[in-house]
Amino acid sequence: MLKEILVWPTEENKGHERGAFFEKLANRIFSTQRYKVSGNVHVTGQEFDLECEHIDRENERCLVECKAKQSLSCDEIKKFVFSVGFNNFDYGYFLYTRSFERQVAGLISELKGDERYRNLYFWSADKVIELLVASGTISSFDNSYEELEVHKVILLYSFKGIFYVSITGGGTIPEYFTVYHANDLSLIEEYDLISEIRGYIDELSGLENFFPEIEGSFEKEPQREELDTVTQIQSSDSWDDYKPASLKYFVGRKRQKDKIFGFLNAARSNELSKRVFYIDGKSGWGKSSLMSDLRERCRNRHYKNKFLSVVIDSRSANSNNFLPLCYELLINKAVETGFIPKKFLSIKIPSSYDILSHDISKDLLSWLEMESKTLVLVFDQFEDIFRKEGIFKSFYKFFLDVNNIKGNIVLGFSWKSEVNIPIENEAYHLWQQSRDLAFRITLDEFDASESKVIVRQLEKDISARFDIDFTRKVVDNAQGYPWLVKKLCIHIKKQVNRGLSIEELYDQDFQVEDLFKSDLEELESKEVKSLRYIAKRAFNDQALDVTELDEVVPSDTVQSLIHKRYVIKSGTKYNIYWDIFRDYLVLDQIPPIGDTYLIRQPINPVLEAFLTFKFSGTLNVNDFIALTPSSVGEGAALNILRELRNIGLVNYRSGDFTINVENDDIGEEYFKDYLNEKLGKHTFTIEMRKIEGRQIAISDLTGIIKEKIKTKTFATKTLETYAQIFLGWLDFAEINIPNLSKVVVRRAKNALSYTPQMNPTDVEAFLTEVTTDQELVKTKREEKLLYDARSMGIVGFSKEKICLTHDGEEIHTADIKRSRYLIAQRALKMEKIRIAYEALAANPDCKSREFKNLISSVLDGLNSKVYINKTSRTLFLWAHFIMEAEKEYNNAMHATGE
Repeated sequence: MLKEILVWPTEENKGHERGAFFEKLANRIFSTQRYKVSGNVHVTGQEFDLECEHIDRENERCLVECKAKQSLSCDEIKKFVFSVGFNNFDYGYFLYTRSFERQVAGLISELKGDERYRNLYFWSADKVIELLVASGTISSFDNSYEELEVHKVILLYSFKGIFYVSITGGGTIPEYFTVYHANDLSLIEEYDLISEIRGYIDELSGLENFFPEIEGSFEKEPQREELDTVTQIQSSDSWDDYKPASLKYFVGRKRQKDKIFGFLNAARSNELSKRVFYIDGKSGWGKSSLMSDLRERCRNRHYKNKFLSVVIDSRSANSNNFLPLCYELLINKAVETGFIPKKFLSIKIPSSYDILSHDISKDLLSWLEMESKTLVLVFDQFEDIFRKEGIFKSFYKFFLDVNNIKGNIVLGFSWKSEVNIPIENEAYHLWQQSRDLAFRITLDEFDASESKVIVRQLEKDISARFDIDFTRKVVDNAQGYPWLVKKLCIHIKKQVNRGLSIEELYDQDFQVEDLFKSDLEELESKEVKSLRYIAKRAFNDQALDVTELDEVVPSDTVQSLIHKRYVIKSGTKYNIYWDIFRDYLVLDQIPPIGDTYLIRQPINPVLEAFLTFKFSGTLNVNDFIALTPSSVGEGAALNILRELRNIGLVNYRSGDFTINVENDDIGEEYFKDYLNEKLGKHTFTIEMRKIEGRQIAISDLTGIIKEKIKTKTFATKTLETYAQIFLGWLDFAEINIPNLSKVVVRRAKNALSYTPQMNPTDVEAFLTEVTTDQELVKTKREEKLLYDARSMGIVGFSKEKICLTHDGEEIHTADIKRSRYLIAQRALKMEKIRIAYEALAANPDCKSREFKNLISSVLDGLNSKVYINKTSRTLFLWAHFIMEAEKEYNNAMHATGE
């Protein structure tokens, strides 16, 4: 049986008090060796150092060092050896209140075999208790019961007395404890004293007090085994199952899988010291699926003789026996599959704090090392352990033991990265240390290729093939969240099964809240009520238990919710299929996940396209080209219409585009109001609003676009263009981003808005000469002239031909004064030219060199001083041209009386 010594000096249990108290215990031991304590007690945490002198042998000194901590390291043994030699002690006694663990025991064995260290003695709890018995301080513990086996004995040396506490059980797992007076082994029956002792010794929590002499015989409680059931995580039966993905449906994560098996192989071959790993990532990012994949890969032909993995759902934890039961399950599975011999079924677990301390567990570690096999015990949803008061301490001890032993047992756990343990929580520091001991594997977002695999699973299921735009809509809206791409695909499958076409689905908003509302609409009212109740219980760390069915929730309703995949059962507990959905049911809110789509067209042509539907609610592309004020080719027209479709204002069916709003609403104000609400929920807007403490730069937005748009890789310049376009839309919609300065927006608008390349007289001369169907010459000068004329809506062109628009034809055929006037009016629709015109009209005597100071707002953000000067000069000439054209035309009209 395993033995341990605990010291409890006072109610406060301070370090110096433990030292003084231990001195008394050491004197009881060393007085029989004819020593007395002569030096001070040095206390460091759970360490006590005593300097002793022999009563009979003059000048004989010894160092007594006691470690009363949960785990030892080899370094501590080496430091003790150094202290004895360096300080010229004649003897050294190293006392440990527990059993020496595997690595430490091996080092001590080496020291004992070395003649140089024959003056050193290493006493574990077994030896210390033996010496206390020999000194007459306590009696030898030899109590046994027919019904139960003693798993562990604790000697409690306390201010209330000296006690034996035996931990017993009828099988592998400890179940009961009994307290005795250590001097005569009489039974302690006082309830208050037993409660105090239980409160001091953590591992007694969850065990039942057993009075063998009073009860006479023992009957095991019938419900105990059921209540302490532990459950492995479940895996999916199909791609659209909300349970963790099975190997067949698992997607991506190659980097993380390589890291896991790299770690396991390195641990198996003893190439690294760590034996614990953890996977962290946000809720719904696939931690459980990765754990499931690990378990199933350990069963394949390559790994089945190297690793055996059991993945436990931590939400099934009910008591402090959870960890012993998990270890028992691991051993049973290993024997059941033939991974280890049956003889290891006889392993006993001394207590929840001593999982690996039984002799047969030590034999198992040696066998695993010899056979080069590794047992892997993984805890999914590990953050749930912190909600079970006191349980984490036993896990922490297990982590320490596994890491210190450095054997062929590996622990793993998953951690929801958004869960933070308050610093005042007693587990906070233990958790920080546990993470330091572990090898970290972080889950990031899906890339586009991983999301597309889920989409392909959907396509295969519904026997359909999506076009690139629809796939892009799904992938971009999922934003790399594994849970969201799966949720969107499940939603699409449901809609297709109800008869909706892919074209109709394209026009739907993929808002997460709408998806969850759609889920609830499928349920009966009693099911929704039960679902919210189960969610609230789980949210408050009081998950509904199987024993409560029909008392608080009808069992048939729960079974219906399980069948519909809204509820899952973990051991005896019930929970919601996803934490995100659970939180939505309780809080009526979801994480801030916005719409994600890339706006590629500047705001003005899209507004113009929207207003075009005033003529007809349904247009094909040719109708649209004919009606839109700007001359555009088919490709440009489709791009602009696609933008209206992306923002939800236009539907597309069989070649026709149909407006989604009433004809009376087709106007600029409605468009602006609509965008204000729509873009306020856009991912880019949400992410920019998260930036605090500094001004937002254009590089911030390009970074957001690069991160959120998963379906394509963009050049830096292209990203800047899309960022500038988006800022232009925000400015038009009058959406306020607190840290976004007006300068950034103005520069973005200036970079995108039309800047005239040629002087107005050159444009005028060009338009006088050009005709429809004229061939393109494609000189640099002609390209600039075409840019200006097309921007003002006067010409259009294909790859080979130039064509005049309606306005262009009128300009071309008009007399010189009217032609100049019409050019001026088209030019005034260009923002920079209009600002230049207004500046000159307000300052008619302004010279060209002074003019750029008056129009600094439209020059801000231009690349070079030379280009700024050239643009200022060109705008100055256009402003003069317009003023002169208007004056000439008005005079001519006045002269003719028109």
